[in-house]
Amino acid sequence: MEATNGDCFDKPSHWTVAQNLEALKVGDPFDETTDLGPLATADGLSSLDLDVQKTIRAGARLLTGGRRLERPGNFYAPTVLADISTESPGYREEMFGPVACLFRAEDVDDGKRQPLRAGCKRLDQ
Repeated sequence: MEATNGDCFDKPSHWTVAQNLEALKVGDPFDETTDLGPLATADGLSSLDLDVQKTIRAGARLLTGGRRLERPGNFYAPTVLADISTESPGYREEMFGPVACLFRAEDVDDGKRQPLRAGCKRLDQ
């Protein structure tokens, strides 16, 4: 598991998410034992990797993954990002791939407000 120093890593739940994603079997989507198949296109893979790398450069902490897998096909390592900047793609855009973005919230209500701060519209309005 990749990590850097930072207080987000003292949270057991962060490591649990990372460990669960690392345990996924990546491979042939027609194999019943596969948990995670490839992305649909090479462009999708490139776009995902670019967004992940931009998010990391903007200050996010990489708990695991964050890279293309060296094998035939459009495979990306299951990825967990934490401490994500509000100015990064990980906060402002949806990533179409195996990426979990962990956000801090003071409480449940604060967690519900976070998408609104990112510019998302409420579905009930």
